[in-house]
Amino acid sequence: MTKEELLNALQRVQENYFLGTAALEKFLMPEWERISNGAYLFLGTLPPLECPIPELRKKLQDPENRKVVFQQHEASLRRSFLREPYELVTRYCSTTKPKQTPKFRSWIHFEFAEAIRLSIAHGERLGTLVVDRALPNGTDIKWQDIHITSTTTEIPMTSQHAVYFFRDIEAFVKNDLD
Repeated sequence: MTKEELLNALQRVQENYFLGTAALEKFLMPEWERISNGAYLFLGTLPPLECPIPELRKKLQDPENRKVVFQQHEASLRRSFLREPYELVTRYCSTTKPKQTPKFRSWIHFEFAEAIRLSIAHGERLGTLVVDRALPNGTDIKWQDIHITSTTTEIPMTSQHAVYFFRDIEAFVKNDLD
């Protein structure tokens, strides 16, 4: 992978996140009811596959349940948006000649990126990444208005945080990697 390919991949990750969150904002109930009929039809090269979704349809018809469904969907988008850039940069750094992994590991926000990656892998409650393993004594990581210590159990990571963190990773790739 070249640096240009890495930057293009990061751009696609960002576009997918923005598209997904924008789609949530534009979601219209009457349109949903008209097209869903209580099932979702997957089309492609294999025979069509109809998947009943009566529980989802029921949840979306109730304003309180719909709010929770949308929050969970947004949290899923956010996890992907936070995880994929880390994975792309890690892969790029480990495959370039010479390897640039030491540059990534010495990046000022690497420890924060690693804590976020581990939290994503271990779970999330709506809008909060869960730290379900003990961090080493003396852990003291700061980024923006987030402070992670050895006693941290949750990291409040909003969509706004996610976009700012993405921009930090993108700037690191543009300015510090070869």
